[in-house]
Amino acid sequence: MKYFHSCNKIFNELENTIHNVKQSGFRQHQSIKILGTPLFIKIIIDLALPQIQQINNDAFNFALDSYQIDNLNGSQFQFDSYNVIQIFNKHLEYIDLDDWIVCSSVDAVKLPAYVYGNREFVKDLHNNPEKVLEAPLVFNRYDFSLGINEFKHGNKHYKLNLDKVMFTVDIVNPKDICRKRYL
Repeated sequence: MKYFHSCNKIFNELENTIHNVKQSGFRQHQSIKILGTPLFIKIIIDLALPQIQQINNDAFNFALDSYQIDNLNGSQFQFDSYNVIQIFNKHLEYIDLDDWIVCSSVDAVKLPAYVYGNREFVKDLHNNPEKVLEAPLVFNRYDFSLGINEFKHGNKHYKLNLDKVMFTVDIVNPKDICRKRYL
């Protein structure tokens, strides 16, 4: 059943793309694909899309998919195909944490963050904290919406690349993530 829903969604998207190309020809646009709760999608439409249009005059295709808070399973959505996803920590099981860094909290003055990810990558962060700037990130929605994206290590200040933030997560208890993944 999972396989059917996953394939059906991909097939429908392909069918729609073919139909659109037949109707209006092939036009190449950059696309941004977003998945989140209905409230998150509304916030994106009201606040983010107008700012994107102001920053960049190029035409974008936007795909905004929503799900109900208690109705998300990994078979419905191809997470790798989205640019931004807002999910809740109970749904983190659908993300391969070996491929992502989860930042529960990032503060500009100090780093009281819970960072989860591939064990080797996290070990390497102790000696080379700049590596976190290269990693794709899962970010706490609270920190992301407040624009908290800096940290200090030693005497240097680092600013996270928000283009690397692929998922935003509503985290109630960050230790839940640790228990699910490593214990």
